[in-house]
Amino acid sequence: MAQIKHRPFNADRFLDKFAEHENVLWPYLDRWQAALPAFPEERTIQTFKAYLKQPPQDSPEFEQMVEGIYKAHDLSTKHGHEIIFDAMDQLCANIDPEHELHVQVLALKLLVEDPVAFELATSIWTISKVDKFVTFKGKEPKEIPELEDDTIRLFEDELKTMFAAHKGDRKVLIHHFKDGKAVNFIVYHEERKKAELTFQTDTGQQMVDPLIFRPVRQDFLTYLPNAGKIEIETPTEKDRDAMRKSFGKVCLSDEDFFEEDGSEELLNFKVLQEQEFAFDLEEGDQAFLAEVYFSSNQMNAPKFRITSKDVLDTLRGENLLQTFQQSSIREAKIKIIFNGTRRGKTITLSGTNKIAFNRSTHVEEVFGYLKRWGLLLE
Repeated sequence: MAQIKHRPFNADRFLDKFAEHENVLWPYLDRWQAALPAFPEERTIQTFKAYLKQPPQDSPEFEQMVEGIYKAHDLSTKHGHEIIFDAMDQLCANIDPEHELHVQVLALKLLVEDPVAFELATSIWTISKVDKFVTFKGKEPKEIPELEDDTIRLFEDELKTMFAAHKGDRKVLIHHFKDGKAVNFIVYHEERKKAELTFQTDTGQQMVDPLIFRPVRQDFLTYLPNAGKIEIETPTEKDRDAMRKSFGKVCLSDEDFFEEDGSEELLNFKVLQEQEFAFDLEEGDQAFLAEVYFSSNQMNAPKFRITSKDVLDTLRGENLLQTFQQSSIREAKIKIIFNGTRRGKTITLSGTNKIAFNRSTHVEEVFGYLKRWGLLLE
């Protein structure tokens, strides 16, 4: 099931950032105060914390209020900070021209003053957390027309119809946005889940209250018009088929745009087995094969999974290179360390079209390298 992991909401740490910025928090609370039961008359950071510790029961308004704060909390990281400014640049928003605000304060201020830019930032953040896309190649590179509201509603209706064919009625809501040339779609399902709201008590122990406001099921679709490729993240093959065909039918006027023979053949593992293969890299970057899983053509078809700091070097040292070169590769993990970063990014390639990695950073660079090395077919 496609599910985004959210950090527990450490309310103490988050709200303490507003100690000198109550002028950002209070306008947000003004939206909800009249509808919320037992809201404290004396408004301070501490009284608001106390109110959150004993929330009203069965209050949709309370859940909506906390959901907005939790979304701001999701963005309150170093990467979230970058995403906020990216969203503001795209929409010409000017919320923090001097770059002076804590990211927590900036995120909530953006929600209050420019909800469209805030929604774009949360969408970029959400899709950056998805790492297990399946890719399909279309008939040709093709731009899609400007997406109007009617087109999105038609896409929703088409998905509902296809989903209903194998899972019964299912309500879905589609949100879309552009990130460079890529067109991204998030398909929200009606199911909800519990999220954690965390406080520190006087005894030093944490108190956690579950709040139901997170969508438990989100599917993702990215279309790359300059390559004519589509990437989909969803839990079942039937849902993947439904999304692929619905998108082709509604957005490209061709339900079979991604259905031609070979549309799923995107990975070329054979290049790893070439005698002189090496990772061609930009200056300062590093890359190595960290793990490989392959089946040999020898008697009884033995399978091998080798993990090493440099698998290719290990294969040569253990005289297994010839066996590897004559085998069928099932999965390969490549680790790339980009110049200026300390932690490497692991890219897992499997099957004929499955590419998994954390897409919060260096997405274009990763795909550029996969193409340069011949692992990703055009």
